[in-house]
Amino acid sequence: LPLQLEDCTKIQVLFEIVAHAMGLGEKVIVFSNYKSTLDVISLLLHNLPPPLPVEGQDDKYNDEDDDGSWKLDRDYVRFDGEVSAHKRQKMMDEFNDPNSTVRMVLITMKAGGLG
Repeated sequence: LPLQLEDCTKIQVLFEIVAHAMGLGEKVIVFSNYKSTLDVISLLLHNLPPPLPVEGQDDKYNDEDDDGSWKLDRDYVRFDGEVSAHKRQKMMDEFNDPNSTVRMVLITMKAGGLG
């Protein structure tokens, strides 16, 4: 059966928080104990319209292959224990860059062996 946002009450609340944060121009970090939860969030993100671009970033959203949904490595990044420390640092640098289109980080609590 296809996964629908309406089937996941807790994730509905998460996405309401995300929508509110995006409306305020804020960025979001989502922590989870389980990679499978991040899998579900990622799947559902692909069914939602992307966050509005920050001023001056409109050109980064003019992709001919863009289907109007959140894109991994454009709108959000995701890491878990399988992502190298070097790549995690690059992702966080991109997330923290005020000119970046990355608006959300999905991370497992055990990424990097810290959990």
